[in-house]
Amino acid sequence: MSNVEENPTGRRFLPTQADAQPSDLFKNISATIKPNQPIRFERKTDAQEFLMFISGVCKTVGAAPNRAVYAYVWGPHVNGQDKANYEVGDLDRTLNPQTAERAQLQAAIKALKLAMDWKLKYVEFSNMGNRAPSDGKAPSDGKSWVPRKVVIAFDGDYFLNQVARSTYELEEKAGNDNLDLKKQVEASITSLKREDIAVQFWLLDESNMAEGFANARLSGK
Repeated sequence: MSNVEENPTGRRFLPTQADAQPSDLFKNISATIKPNQPIRFERKTDAQEFLMFISGVCKTVGAAPNRAVYAYVWGPHVNGQDKANYEVGDLDRTLNPQTAERAQLQAAIKALKLAMDWKLKYVEFSNMGNRAPSDGKAPSDGKSWVPRKVVIAFDGDYFLNQVARSTYELEEKAGNDNLDLKKQVEASITSLKREDIAVQFWLLDESNMAEGFANARLSGK
């Protein structure tokens, strides 16, 4: 039986094979590529479906304020550079409080924005995250760079319960934390839907490669 998600129209990505791993369904998960080779995590059965990994981490050092870091990864390692197509950064202090949950939401917002760039601008990203020429022309196979679907892979119950399920609260009320960022995630999903791009969220059993990049930045590596 092929690994096809059970509910292709829902918010959660649910492989038929419950223990399926990203490399079972998507190309290039463990690939090593040449510099400036624009390769993404592409679905084996659909060249216009792509996978992104997101993560958010946080730590407190003594009496210093918390520091949160986000990361998202959209492509494989680059040959000779020990690097993937990814972005990692500190959660802006204007987005306090600094928590892992807020950093993960920020990673999702940035990943969804990237998907919109691929659609609206035919942006071709290289291993360093550089854009194609500013005239916005697509590569020769540009259509394949326009996503029909984006799968956001994550770990952790918070994101599952607050974003990845089909419905969640967006009203101001006690206990509904991080409402500002949740609204941005929802707005991004809505915008992509208007462009005929489906978004699904995949809960992984183990930590994903984005967490490694986030932790490395947090530890100063």
